[in-house]
Amino acid sequence: MREAIERLATTDLIKIIANKGFIICSWTDKDIKNVIKIRAALERLAVEQAIKYIEKEDIEYFIKLFKQINVALKKNDKNKISYYNYKLHWKIISLSKNEYLIKIMKPILDKIYYFGTVYISDQKRLQKASEEHEKIFEAIKNKDVKLAQELIENHSMEL
Repeated sequence: MREAIERLATTDLIKIIANKGFIICSWTDKDIKNVIKIRAALERLAVEQAIKYIEKEDIEYFIKLFKQINVALKKNDKNKISYYNYKLHWKIISLSKNEYLIKIMKPILDKIYYFGTVYISDQKRLQKASEEHEKIFEAIKNKDVKLAQELIENHSMEL
């Protein structure tokens, strides 16, 4: 429990108050937009670097993940959709093999995951995001850096 609370605190989702507990932090629209802009810029870099390192087993991982996303979409299971979305973005970031980018992106992706589970409930947006993911994956698989960067940036700005 302590570890989970500390993780939430590092992402500024809660604020720990010594000897009292914690409070949930509030986020303004500006805060959310700023995090999204940073994410979009860093994911452009991540996708560029990921293309250099993607291998057959990574492609198989994405294909399996898309099947899981589609099942969750059919069941309208927003929690699983958000979870799989997180896994997809984390895989791209991890494939960059850039340890500094990975360290920087972890708390940002955690925030985005939180925003997504709280704010995204529209089935049409979830379906559109899934379609965007598949296009990003195709661009990565085809090693089309410019297209992958453009797609991931546009996708990232659409929270």
